[in-house]
Amino acid sequence: MKQFIIGQRWISESEPELGLGVIVEVEAKTVTCFFPAAKVDRRYGTQTAPLRRIKFVQGDEIKAQDGTSFILENTTEAQGIVTYHGEGKTLSESLLADTLSFSKPEERLFAGNIDSNELFKLRYDVLLNQRKLFISPIRGFSGPRLNIIPHQMYVANEVTKRSRPRVLLADEVGLGKTIEAGLILHQLILTGRVERCLILVPDSLVYQWFVEMLKKFQMTFTTINHDSKLERGDRPFEDGQLFVASLKYLMKEDWLLEQAVDSKWDLLVVDEAHQLRWSPDNASMEYDFVAAIAAGTPGVLLLSGTPEILGLAGHYARLHLLDPNRFHDFNQFVEETTGYKPITDLANKLIKGSALTANDKKLLKEKVGVDVEDKEKALQMLVDRHGTGRVYFRNTRKTMASYQEFFPKRVFNSYPIKIGKTKNPEKKLFEQKAQWLAEFAEKHRDDKTLLICHDKEVVIDLEKALKDKTTAKVAFFHSGMNLMNRDRQAAYFADPEGAQILLSTEIGSEGRNFEFARHLILFDLPKLPDLLEQRIGRLDRIGQKNDIQIHVPYVEGSADELLMRWYHEGFNAFESSPRGGTELYATVRPELVELLQETEEGTFPEKKFAAFLDKTQSIHQDIEKKLEEGQDQLVEINSFNHNKAMEFVKELKAMDDSNDLRDFMINLFNQLGVDVEDMNDPYTFFIRPGDNMYLPHFPGLESEGMQITFKRANALLKDDTTFLTWDHPMVIGIMDFISSKEMGNSTIASWKTPSKEPFLFEGYFLLNCVTEKKLQIEKWFPPTPLRVLLDSKMQDATQKMPKKFIDENVEPLDAEKRAQLKELPKDFIKECIKRGKELCIARAKQYKEKFKDDMMKHMNAEIERLEALRKVNPTVSETEILLLKHNREKMVKAMDKAELSLDSLRIVIN
Repeated sequence: MKQFIIGQRWISESEPELGLGVIVEVEAKTVTCFFPAAKVDRRYGTQTAPLRRIKFVQGDEIKAQDGTSFILENTTEAQGIVTYHGEGKTLSESLLADTLSFSKPEERLFAGNIDSNELFKLRYDVLLNQRKLFISPIRGFSGPRLNIIPHQMYVANEVTKRSRPRVLLADEVGLGKTIEAGLILHQLILTGRVERCLILVPDSLVYQWFVEMLKKFQMTFTTINHDSKLERGDRPFEDGQLFVASLKYLMKEDWLLEQAVDSKWDLLVVDEAHQLRWSPDNASMEYDFVAAIAAGTPGVLLLSGTPEILGLAGHYARLHLLDPNRFHDFNQFVEETTGYKPITDLANKLIKGSALTANDKKLLKEKVGVDVEDKEKALQMLVDRHGTGRVYFRNTRKTMASYQEFFPKRVFNSYPIKIGKTKNPEKKLFEQKAQWLAEFAEKHRDDKTLLICHDKEVVIDLEKALKDKTTAKVAFFHSGMNLMNRDRQAAYFADPEGAQILLSTEIGSEGRNFEFARHLILFDLPKLPDLLEQRIGRLDRIGQKNDIQIHVPYVEGSADELLMRWYHEGFNAFESSPRGGTELYATVRPELVELLQETEEGTFPEKKFAAFLDKTQSIHQDIEKKLEEGQDQLVEINSFNHNKAMEFVKELKAMDDSNDLRDFMINLFNQLGVDVEDMNDPYTFFIRPGDNMYLPHFPGLESEGMQITFKRANALLKDDTTFLTWDHPMVIGIMDFISSKEMGNSTIASWKTPSKEPFLFEGYFLLNCVTEKKLQIEKWFPPTPLRVLLDSKMQDATQKMPKKFIDENVEPLDAEKRAQLKELPKDFIKECIKRGKELCIARAKQYKEKFKDDMMKHMNAEIERLEALRKVNPTVSETEILLLKHNREKMVKAMDKAELSLDSLRIVIN
């Protein structure tokens, strides 16, 4: 059993990249090891800790934290702490350099513990692929099981470039805000910038987010809601890293609320952020709670498909959550918002390529600070420097439709119902509508239909009525059901063999997606245009394959008819996705309410209503024009750059089309003893653990086996097939396992035919830089293998005989040569290692200088850009600039300390 003592130095076998650790706490069943180089703690069980004690032996080079070194002559030990002595120097193990590496293939070689030549080659392939991935601009974006949609990739890529990603994702309903948030989170987690994330969502969306993150992004979240059965005293936020929580549930449990605020988070995501109520006079408890967490969290993503639903005050409130220093005064924000017209007029001229007047050029210079001849560059500078562009992304259907066909056609259908005079008109109305619904269900038995209404009592009564009147399979959910039952009903509806109709209250129009359905029945109509668009948006989304049939049954001469006609004839709300609905409603609301009251009292005011429709059309046209001319234009320009997006998509598709991953993984499976079965498709296989697998557990491989595919199109068609990409946990896990372990790091081969070179030493020295994961230093300084080849006279033959030449001309040792392994010239091989490292040091210095130069050029350019922007656009925070400077200095120091260590070696003999 391992004995741990505070102050001892150990290395993590599962995470060797953390460098040399020091024991800081020992308890009865746990031990805590701090890794100074990476600045992280790890707590392990004492019996299962993946830690290896580090003790050097005579002849080893000892390196101290101050950069000095000496050759070890002898050691002493007192109370479990080792002291090293050599060349007149003494050093306690507590003062050893934190960035030391401990890969010693020569020890395995001398002990006769060697690997096959194929494993040696596999290890090198792993190192090269890891290096390629670390520097790839699309790292973290290829893995999700998604269609590659340009605007989603563009937004995610732009946001993840920020040192502090704090943005409002406000694409119109159906354009994929959840996907954008998932892409951002996936990339930040994969690159080590985010470890702990809290997602706050409405009650009804907890499990939908859980499933979406798991199926599409391979990220497993812990859910916190009524079904969690938590008790006061529990500390759920300490039992994991990734959480999706019901905001409503947290608000009811003050002790949980306090824990959430006190916990440390790297990223906060808030869905349906428009539900956070705020006014200049009062803020809701939910708003204050989110503000408290956002204040201490580096990254914040707010999601809202209807950012204008609470007007300008609500929009300001969300921006305040993101940057309270910039957006600190509501009245000032209102003044700024009304002053965008001259800037957007100028932007429109630049977009259209129109000639600029002298006044235009003067305004342009005033706004961007310099003379700019390139109109495209001038436009980008204008957008970058003004408004809310850097924190606000909003893509619209209108803009996206000009680049790609995403959305189906909306077809509006209305059904007049006559009820005549009756003592109980409400009952009669329900009976007539229920009868119409039953007939509709019989006519469309092969189609999926979503029905949305306002009240749960209506849903309950409709479900009973349909049971009596039709044999159609019916699913339903409403606010009176718990989340698990709601999700079961939604799944029943999604199943091709399941329910034909889903009856839902308004809760069904919050975030849930039913693009597999083609019929939407609006059993009643909401008065807010944005709520209507939310309802339609459950079907009208990217991924919808059919035209959407929208059905509205109504009573002739009723308030329902008036509201329906206002939507349809006033601003075409059913068949288009009109902008500015909230502002329109706020403007005409008094008249609309009056007309609805007159109608409910028994008189349909036809003449008044006709004039009201004309007024609505005129006002809406003015709002549309204002939005075109106002800040929205600047926001849309900032939210999507077609050329940049297509360049990024091109790289993603090139990776998709390449067979490199398939060839690499199939070879890896074969080398490590994983059984691979073809599935009549060159890109789809069934894999299972083999009887003689090389390792006890293959990362991500289920014991009963699993079907995998390397093609995105296949993965999108088959949910039960695992989509393997360079970003997949299985691929990353097995490469990390191989590169961090001894596997393949020592081998001996013989020439296929006798050679003039009876002995060759081939060594691969790894130039590596260890520091905080959040810095993403591997993007600039990837672990880099340096090859050196020495002949029997210890002369450099690296260029003379490339690796490929040796790979093709050597073979495994036969039994006779294996018996000679004990006679290996150990001292000579040690000298080869020393000589090889000396030859690599000069090359390593060149790499270090280049890596540092590339990093400095990028960081300096970004800092200079942001400093220039800050002078004219306060949305650029001083905190972001200071963080970049701080990170730059940290990376310089880390690069200066980068170590060169022997990763693997191959001996070639006759």
